[in-house]
Amino acid sequence: MPLSFGERWWLCLFALGVWVILLVRFFIGAQLAAADGQCYVVGVLESLGYFTVLTCLLIGLVLTAASGLLTARLLHPLWVSTAVTSVILVALVYALVLRQLWHPQGLRYWVDIGLHYVIPPLFVLAWWRLVPPGAIGWRSPLAWLWFPLLYLVVILGRGQLSGFYPYPFLQMEELGAIRVLRNSLVLVGLYLLIGYCLVAINHCRSGHKLER
Repeated sequence: MPLSFGERWWLCLFALGVWVILLVRFFIGAQLAAADGQCYVVGVLESLGYFTVLTCLLIGLVLTAASGLLTARLLHPLWVSTAVTSVILVALVYALVLRQLWHPQGLRYWVDIGLHYVIPPLFVLAWWRLVPPGAIGWRSPLAWLWFPLLYLVVILGRGQLSGFYPYPFLQMEELGAIRVLRNSLVLVGLYLLIGYCLVAINHCRSGHKLER
């Protein structure tokens, strides 16, 4: 069913909000880098090392496409469902593990709220509307795995070279390879679990038996 005029406007405003939050996040990263005597670009690149930021970038692209400003290929269930599975994982890991580890103040607090508490539930609503009932099947979550797996490979490889790991559960030098591998497998397993729950919800909406 095509998006209505009101839905497109809502998605357009949502996209704008996501891009504003991301721009402020990059600004904060650049300011922190400058305070440490580094180039602004270093701060932006370090911001891109966070799965949360990359996920919200993907969400921003999907929403911009839904607004009619980018190619409609980004509205394929592969992209939309990869984004929603990732952002649900982001929200869960933040709430269960990371929230207790830091207490942002000022502008960083509001960006944190936007990234972890506002964008995830709103994008779940967008996914509900953008992915037609029955459009994804049991094998689909395996295809969505490309995003977290690529992230883990890149971030762990970069960490070996730079010593920078964005998350405490990926700290190779402190935890060791075995514990980091175990933590990574837990994250991948949780990602798949979220994905299969989304498949079940999508097919329940269609009223048809899940395709195997």
